[in-house]
Amino acid sequence: MKIGNEKILGGLGGVGLFLSAIPTIGFILAIGGYVLFLIAIYDISKVYNDNKIFNWSLRGSILSIIVILLGIIFGISLETALVQIIDVIQMMDFSSLELKIILALVSIILLLIYANFLIYKALKKISEYTQISMFELGGRIILLGSILTPIFVGVFIFAIGWLLVGISFFKLPEEYPMLTSSSE
Repeated sequence: MKIGNEKILGGLGGVGLFLSAIPTIGFILAIGGYVLFLIAIYDISKVYNDNKIFNWSLRGSILSIIVILLGIIFGISLETALVQIIDVIQMMDFSSLELKIILALVSIILLLIYANFLIYKALKKISEYTQISMFELGGRIILLGSILTPIFVGVFIFAIGWLLVGISFFKLPEEYPMLTSSSE
């Protein structure tokens, strides 16, 4: 079966997600990247008649966007709260505040890891179907990046993973290899 726009859309989506690490415009690039990525994934899932690929990708992408929004809201809220409590610093119970901050950060990171695990599962399945191992490698690196996000180097690793996914789409042959693969 001939490859349609998946090659270009998926490649540009991966590059958009790679560039999402850029401050200020990164969120817009991430949303655009996820949309292009999902369109390409949808087409690939139809070619191989495997809806799980698209479902995992859709759930992971939506959850990733929600996590990014929660992170932004949390960051703004924390900054606002810290500015307000400077005046009442001695009356505050910091152990309670610190616990809430840590729980919020851990929750956000765990959601991000789960979202990227879903995307990894989809990319692994695409790798099996297309015989392009870079899809799975990109997915693993994205997952590793989300795990390492607390030490900030994870953001760069995450971006490299998406670049590899973009390159993987560009490496798709002109015709899909029709392989049989068992659905999980």
